[in-house]
Amino acid sequence: MRILFTRLYVALLAGLILFSSSHWQPGPSGAAAILLAALVLTSAAAVGRLWCSLYIAGYKKSCLVTDGPYAMCRNPLYFFSMIGALGVALMTHTLTIPLLVLLSFAIYYPNVIRAEEADLTRIHGAPFEVYRGQTPAFFPRWSLLKEPDTYQVKPRVFRNHMGSAVWFILAIGLIALLQAARAAGQIPALISLY
Repeated sequence: MRILFTRLYVALLAGLILFSSSHWQPGPSGAAAILLAALVLTSAAAVGRLWCSLYIAGYKKSCLVTDGPYAMCRNPLYFFSMIGALGVALMTHTLTIPLLVLLSFAIYYPNVIRAEEADLTRIHGAPFEVYRGQTPAFFPRWSLLKEPDTYQVKPRVFRNHMGSAVWFILAIGLIALLQAARAAGQIPALISLY
């Protein structure tokens, strides 16, 4: 259900982005700064999601993963997704879209996290409760990072997860194409967003 809801929300945001323009247009240096910020955030998200997937790909249901990014926070995939979505939203050159992204994460994901943690408590019991007591829920604490010298990865499962990491960077290119098409008069801007 979470994946379906997320896809529907992304489709609605994409429609809003497609038919809206920014109330203000940054100059060349402002646009370059926004692009750089968007690339930094989306690159961090892509690398972070790959790092998370390396640890949980194929293990999510069978064991409690508490190493790597999962040593720093209990929900690093959601954290890195938020960072990436914010990077993509910055490319719209609006305040509205980034605020909508942050608001959606703040409203929706706490409930998702609670439901998932109830399942983890049921599956793993006391070890999960200890982990929960020592590890932040959402924002990573880098001082907690611990990683083993080696880790067994399930390549097929990991490969399937790779696609969920690169879409952030691709979305930046798509928004840049939309902005170019709008500037050329090929796509109408029906509304102007702040």
